[in-house]
Amino acid sequence: MKQEALSAFQYGSISSIAMILFMVVFVGFIYFAYSQRNKEFFEEMSQLPLNEEKKYEPR
Repeated sequence: MKQEALSAFQYGSISSIAMILFMVVFVGFIYFAYSQRNKEFFEEMSQLPLNEEKKYEPR
């Protein structure tokens, strides 16, 4: 079954498709990280370690 599926593609075309898919996902992550729409979310998340409401005392 796997051989039949792979026989339809040459190995060059599979690696090209994988590379294009990787690039699209990578550009999507970069866009998400640098989007102005998400700036407030990331600013809030960056302050979480500093804004502890509950202070833990060591035992």
